[in-house]
Amino acid sequence: MSHFAGGHGSAVVRAQQLIQLRRYVEARDLASAELAAVPFDADLHEQLASAHGGLEEWDKALDAIEQSLSLTPADPYRHGFRAMALSLLGRHGEARAGFEHALELDPENSFTHMAQVEAVLRDPAVDNKLDRPRLLALARRSCDTMLRVSPELDVSHLMHAKLLIAQKNFTDAKTAAERAIAANPNNPIAHQLRGIAQQQLGQIREAGDSYVAAGKIDPSSSTSGDLLEGLGKAAAPLGLGAFLLFRLVARAGSRGAEAGGVPPALILILVIGAMVAFFAVQRGRSRQTNSERLSPQAQAALKAREKSQ
Repeated sequence: MSHFAGGHGSAVVRAQQLIQLRRYVEARDLASAELAAVPFDADLHEQLASAHGGLEEWDKALDAIEQSLSLTPADPYRHGFRAMALSLLGRHGEARAGFEHALELDPENSFTHMAQVEAVLRDPAVDNKLDRPRLLALARRSCDTMLRVSPELDVSHLMHAKLLIAQKNFTDAKTAAERAIAANPNNPIAHQLRGIAQQQLGQIREAGDSYVAAGKIDPSSSTSGDLLEGLGKAAAPLGLGAFLLFRLVARAGSRGAEAGGVPPALILILVIGAMVAFFAVQRGRSRQTNSERLSPQAQAALKAREKSQ
C-alpha cells in the first residue's frame, strides 16, 4: 500500500519489502520496533498502517496513518489511506469526506480513486435509491480518471469492471475485465471478475474456465473455488422464484384456511416445508445442468474441491 514517498532509512525499505511479500506480521513488528526508537518518522508510521491493513486490523491501521498524517498533514496518499480505513470500519460519511479532501490535494491520485470506488461499492447507502445515483457518479468519475491517467494499469480496468457489475452492465464488465487481463494476465481478480460477468450472461462454460484460471494463479485464495462451486446454485433466480412462490402459495393457503378452519400457523409450516423441498430439487437440477456445461478442466477442479471438503 505504500506510495514509496522516499523512505528514511533501511527499516522503511525492509518493511515495504515484507508488505509486498504479504509478510505482514514481520512488517508490523519491524515498524513497531523502529518507531520505539524514532517515534516521529512518518514513513514508518505509514508502513505500520499498511502492515495492520494487511492483517485487516483496520482500527490500528487508522491510528497509525493518523500518526503519519500528524507529521505530514498535506500528504494526499495518506489522506486516501485514512479514508479507506474509515470506510472499512463502516464510518462511511467520514470516509466520503476524507476521499474528497484527498482528491482536493491530488485530483489524479490513482490509489485514492481506486479506494474510493471500493468504498462506494461497500457503502450501504449505495442501495438507497436516493443516494445511489450520487454515489455511483462518484465511483464513475474515479474510474474515468483512472482510465484516463493510467490506462495501461490493470487496476484501472478492474475498478471499471467492478462498477459495471454493480450497475448490472455485464457485457461491458466482461470487456473491462478482459482489458485488465490483457494488461496483467496474472491478476486473479481480473479472471474472477470476467467469470462473474460471464456467469451473469449465461456463459457457464466460459465462467468456469475463468474461475479455474484465477485459482491456478492464486491457489492460496478460496474465492475462485467458491465462485466455481457457486456456478450450479443459481442463487439469484431461485431467490426471486422463492419470493413469487411464497406469495402464491401463502395466498392460496390463507384462503383454504379461512374456508376449512385450518390454523394459519399450520398452513405456514406446510408452505415452508414445500418450499424447502421444491428448491432442494431445483438446486440439484440446476447444479447438475451447469456442471455438465463446464469444460473438463473445470469439472475436474470442481470434483477435486468437493473431495477436499
